[in-house]
Amino acid sequence: MAVNQERRKTARFHCEGELTVELPFGRSRKTEARLVDFSDQGLCFLSQKAFKPGTDLMVRISMESYRHLSADADCQPRTMGLVTVKWCHDSIRQGGSVHKIGVMNLVPY
Repeated sequence: MAVNQERRKTARFHCEGELTVELPFGRSRKTEARLVDFSDQGLCFLSQKAFKPGTDLMVRISMESYRHLSADADCQPRTMGLVTVKWCHDSIRQGGSVHKIGVMNLVPY
């Protein structure tokens, strides 16, 4: 399957903003990341830290970054959720190397 092939069954909403990623139950330090997009099924973000597929994570989104989204819109990201890493690819952004990571929500909407 191609790296860039769409696999989500629900609409994807592009939205940049800050989020925090950590292993559940305080097993690691928090990692700051940047949201790329989200859907009902999961989200994609950029991180300096790589996470292996199958890793469960706690994701917290700062709503300060998303004030421009309409409260009536059907495209609000979750503010917090338990997810599992589906894929992690190296990516070059603004001259630096980062990891582009796709995760799936473990608890459905």
